[in-house]
Amino acid sequence: MSKRKLTIAVAFSLAVVVAWIFFPSGRSSDDEKKYRRFCRNFRVVELLPVNPPLPVFIKKPLRSLSDSIFHQIDADEKSLLSSGYLTNAVFIITNASIAFGISTNAKETMDKIEFAAKKEFSGYHPFLGSYSADTKAGYVTVKLECRTQDVETYRRAFAKY
Repeated sequence: MSKRKLTIAVAFSLAVVVAWIFFPSGRSSDDEKKYRRFCRNFRVVELLPVNPPLPVFIKKPLRSLSDSIFHQIDADEKSLLSSGYLTNAVFIITNASIAFGISTNAKETMDKIEFAAKKEFSGYHPFLGSYSADTKAGYVTVKLECRTQDVETYRRAFAKY
C-alpha cells in the first residue's frame, strides 16, 4: 500500500472514530444534555490543532470539522443563555494583585484565574470568561458565563483570593 493511501485510510478512520465518540445521534431537548454536548464540543475544539502541518487533503476536512463544531458551540451557547440555564456572572477580586501577581502578561493572569476557578470543579467545565484589571487599585473584574447552579461555586473559588 502506498504512503498516500495509508495516510488517507488513517485520516478517514480517525475522522469516523472522532465523529462516533463526540457526536451523539439524535437531538437533545433537555438543557443539561445541551450543556454536556456544549462541554464536549468545547473540549474537542481545545484538542484540535490550530494549524497542523498536514497535507491539504487532510487539513481542509479538519478545518471544516472545527468550523462546524464552532457553529454548534455558538448555537448551544445562545440557546442555553436564552433559556436561563447559563447566566452571566461578574466577580470582583479585590486582592488580586497579591493573589495572582497581576502583570502586563494578560494570558498568564487569565490562566491563573482560570486555574483558580477550575480547581473547585470535579468534572470538566469550560471557562467562558474574560477579565479586566486595575493594577493600581489591585483588583480584577472577572466576567463569565456559567450555569446558574455554578455561580456559588465560582464565588467560593474566588473568595479564597
